[in-house]
Amino acid sequence: MGQRSQIYVRFTSLETGKKYLIARYFGWNYGERMVSRVRHTIDFIDCQLYATTYKEAMIKTAEFEKKLVHIMETNFDYTDVVLSRNILRDYEEYFKGEPFADSVFYGQDNNDGQAFIDVYVVDNGNVVIKYAFAESTDGEEPLTPYGYLQMDMGEHWKERLDNEEEALCEANVKALGKYNLLSEAELKEFRNYDYTQFDVSERTAQTNKSLKGSSTTETPRERILRTHGIDISVPPKHDGVGRSLICPASSEEMNRLTYKGYETFLVSNNID
Repeated sequence: MGQRSQIYVRFTSLETGKKYLIARYFGWNYGERMVSRVRHTIDFIDCQLYATTYKEAMIKTAEFEKKLVHIMETNFDYTDVVLSRNILRDYEEYFKGEPFADSVFYGQDNNDGQAFIDVYVVDNGNVVIKYAFAESTDGEEPLTPYGYLQMDMGEHWKERLDNEEEALCEANVKALGKYNLLSEAELKEFRNYDYTQFDVSERTAQTNKSLKGSSTTETPRERILRTHGIDISVPPKHDGVGRSLICPASSEEMNRLTYKGYETFLVSNNID
């Protein structure tokens, strides 16, 4: 399969110190399409974690991982979907005896680079997201979006895109500009951390747990609001015209979620 690449997303839990890794293998993901996927994946993570006070609980759930993988597989700019393969499952089923990093990071078929997204919650409750592209499975230098595009498509990469594609790509690069790039040391640590100390099956066991972490009975309405990252314990903030500011302030780029919209959804689906 052509255009082979990998995208890795890591979440650090301050509660336990564990690092939760998501590793996906893609075919036909390259150049401007890789940049697009990374941009929209980070936007989704930023929006979802910003919208809930239960950040620590959310990142541990299989439900959140499943939604995130769907986002990673969708190319929003090209209205396309590319199904990916779970690298961690491959490791568990076929390569368990091999060194983890050698199999999951360094041993993948690759001709269009890799992308890394590193997410952790800091002490004040804010979310810090860093990212980087890499040339190949053993590329040590973190690449910026422009660096990746030049590596993967050549110095004159813009000539391979039409005007609309170039505009989309430039918008994605600009959007990624608000996040910090991983350093060379951070990229090396990302690849060589001992992930085997965390059993990935632990996340699956969390699927049906409430993000509140309590035994309180949760109504269908609360469950739906909660799974969409809406904090049901406090009223939503508004922008002065009745729209709820759920995502960060870049409202022109992100859809605004509203309680009214979910109320309509609940009523139309006969959910009390």
